[in-house]
Amino acid sequence: METVRIINDSRCYGHDYWLADFRKLKRLTWIPLTWRDDLDALAMGLEKFAHQLTLLELDIFEYERKGNGAYRPYYAKSQEERDRPNYFAWDILGLSADEKRCIFQSLDRLYLCGVPFDTAEMEMAHAFNWSTIRSLHLRFCRGWAEFLQQVLKCRRKINLRSLTLEPSPTLEFPGEEAETICSFLGAFTGLQELFLSTNEQYGTLNIWRAVLHHKATLKRFVHNQRVPADFWDPDWDGSEEPAPQLPFTLEEYDMMYTDPASNPLFELDLEFLGLTVLPADLKYMLSPLTNKHTLHLLHIRQAGGYSDQYGSWGVNHSNGRPEASPGLVDFGNWVFGPDGIASLKGLAFGDFSYGNRHIHDRYLTMIELTNPPLDVKFAEALAACPQDELNALDSFPWRLEYE
Repeated sequence: METVRIINDSRCYGHDYWLADFRKLKRLTWIPLTWRDDLDALAMGLEKFAHQLTLLELDIFEYERKGNGAYRPYYAKSQEERDRPNYFAWDILGLSADEKRCIFQSLDRLYLCGVPFDTAEMEMAHAFNWSTIRSLHLRFCRGWAEFLQQVLKCRRKINLRSLTLEPSPTLEFPGEEAETICSFLGAFTGLQELFLSTNEQYGTLNIWRAVLHHKATLKRFVHNQRVPADFWDPDWDGSEEPAPQLPFTLEEYDMMYTDPASNPLFELDLEFLGLTVLPADLKYMLSPLTNKHTLHLLHIRQAGGYSDQYGSWGVNHSNGRPEASPGLVDFGNWVFGPDGIASLKGLAFGDFSYGNRHIHDRYLTMIELTNPPLDVKFAEALAACPQDELNALDSFPWRLEYE
């Protein structure tokens, strides 16, 4: 058996898994790892087959916040384990402090959600062979910024074709996101798709300029900017709707309006673009694309949880089914019209993450049939960077799949 996919319901008690006997395993997906026994089974399995894995997808659903702001794994059995700074690095991967050992020698695709890097960024950076990894996805991983900086210090050739970065929705270190993303993007070339989720307006233009380092190859670009930080504040009473922040400062908007060539989109030949911007504000940002002949699908993003609570920017339900709002219709008339983007074949609005979870608050129109359909061809880009969590579902089926 070469492929195992384990998908759990995080609210159920643990199951007994024994992966150590799968000596030929090459692809492992485990979503989510919830219990201590799960992580013990993972540790024993990785000891046997980590060197030959080509795909590793882990979603750890185990951290809770203590009163002093520290994190601890609630699956830990002893106080000593609870106080360990990085259980995953030391006990799951078996790393030691200051060790530079490559554990995953053959990985092609790496997806990590909730995996902590903090206090072990250098050791974990050396645990992966960056010359073989083509797809990297980091979601809600504490210490991700320092981890990426340590990856660059490894001085190994980076051959990524797909990169997804989703920091946790906090603003503990303003400016760190943009600085880290820019330095990492500038360290290599060759990305074909880039999916980003950031928490602040600061540094957006610098990020987009860093994206130009990959303009020769980049075809799919998503930049999801979350609603303002007060939306995530547990003390926020929700009495006022948090307006989506503009991706650029007013000064930057004025500059790009006066000189459209200063907009980084002017230099990109994208097939897919996804942005979290109100339709009314998007027209001016997209003006550089009216002379392009590559863009096929445009996605105006709005998180499903946001629209559930405050209403949709672009979808009405007056007739019992999703219909484009007047504002989205006006935008569609422009973007598909004689002054719009001539190459555009489709316009998507809303949240396409997690299958049909938010199907009632999204909209997709296509003016030209394609094979495959646009929503199939760009399915991964449409679903990229979800704002809610996998286990926000009312129910989530447990299953074990193998080949």
